[in-house]
Amino acid sequence: MTSKVLAYMESLSPAARSLILRAMQNAGARGDEILATEAVIAAIGNLPEAARVASPNPVAATPAAPVAAGLGWRERLDAAGLAPFAAITIDTVLPLKQTGRIARSAIEPIWTWIIRDVARREWEEALAADPGDPAADAGPVARRFRKAAVPLVLTRLRETEADPKGWQKLTVHLGGETVARELRDVIYVLQRDGQFLTLSAQLPKTIGLAEATDSAQLVAVVRTAVEQVQIDAAFVGAAILSRVAAPWLLGPLALRLAATQDARLLAGSRYARMIDIALSEAERDVTLVRSRIADRRERMKVGGALRDFHDILRNLQFAFEIETVPHWFKRIGAARRDMSELIGKEIEAAPGLIRRALRVESLAGSFGGGFDVSTFEDAEFAVRLLGEARLASDNLALNDLIVRTRKQVEQTLEVLNGKLFADLKSNQAVDRAALIAAVDGAVKLNGLVFGEDYAAVLRKSREQGVAKAATRFG
Repeated sequence: MTSKVLAYMESLSPAARSLILRAMQNAGARGDEILATEAVIAAIGNLPEAARVASPNPVAATPAAPVAAGLGWRERLDAAGLAPFAAITIDTVLPLKQTGRIARSAIEPIWTWIIRDVARREWEEALAADPGDPAADAGPVARRFRKAAVPLVLTRLRETEADPKGWQKLTVHLGGETVARELRDVIYVLQRDGQFLTLSAQLPKTIGLAEATDSAQLVAVVRTAVEQVQIDAAFVGAAILSRVAAPWLLGPLALRLAATQDARLLAGSRYARMIDIALSEAERDVTLVRSRIADRRERMKVGGALRDFHDILRNLQFAFEIETVPHWFKRIGAARRDMSELIGKEIEAAPGLIRRALRVESLAGSFGGGFDVSTFEDAEFAVRLLGEARLASDNLALNDLIVRTRKQVEQTLEVLNGKLFADLKSNQAVDRAALIAAVDGAVKLNGLVFGEDYAAVLRKSREQGVAKAATRFG
């Protein structure tokens, strides 16, 4: 039993678990989104010429250093083996599977299944090929392993599909449906690993507005990859998304590639898949908002995800008449509905949260002390989110709620301002420290709602009130 446990543990992939952490630590890419970093894509070097993407205007693939030099052979081999996935993996599990985007959490169990259960002998041969040099590039050995593993994986998949309960068994083995649904995309990439690495090398490190709308070189690289090499445009779009300055830029780029400004013609072209990728990013923002609302440590990032969501949908609508295409219209509508439901619940509570945070209802209307920081943070979050919702209202089904809640927040603050500043100047026997904290909180909320100029006036009144109270109470 001990030997079996040891063998099982040795077959697991610690590098797969730590690969993304290392990439995140070293990246300068897109925050919590896809990270295509030097450490991850360094295996691009030394590609066989036959695997390179031919291009009418070829972009030379930049030679890279060996993957994660200085790590153990197994860790370097893991990192090199996973290199083709670097540009298309995401940290979020999408609510609906989007071809071309693979959840990072699914990569490790699938990779472990391949090296432990499907191609174990080939993996052991790769491990045995350790050159004994801490700086040796694991890329060539990893490529040979992937090439040997692909037919074995395909055979196993056919056997699984032939068994009426085969897919169910594999799903359980991999750890659930959210992992299993990524398997076909993983196999697709493994079958074209050299092409993906070459595409990753040929794409600009950063793609801004100028590249998306004017670069002939970028268009040539993408057209070659899609039309000659026959890489699905969804995967190419996902790779571009990892480097693009804003997801909506996939819209203008897809129009250029399809040589049309007509939404329906674009929808009928192979480059329609790139619009699907852009919309999947808006859906990802919905998922991010949901998870961040549930985590107090992440709540202040909700506004950023809402801004990104609005930015994608607004600019895609500016680029072309996207909503004239029924399936895109339906997808946008579903995303708006889900985002509206999440945001609406949070902002509707803002007036009540403000009253509770500033504690004006205790002791028959007098300030009762005990300023609660946690409650104030809830109120501040709701007020900030209300401001973000106003800016994104065109892509939310919340117009009436936003207007009504905004008015209630303004009225609530006006009432509280009078009460708090009157208490500050009075000689009532209250907890002065707690009262001052509440006044400071009110000033902050007023700044968010009415602007910093008004907050500055209140701040001056606050200082005068504190000074007078200090003189009065000695």
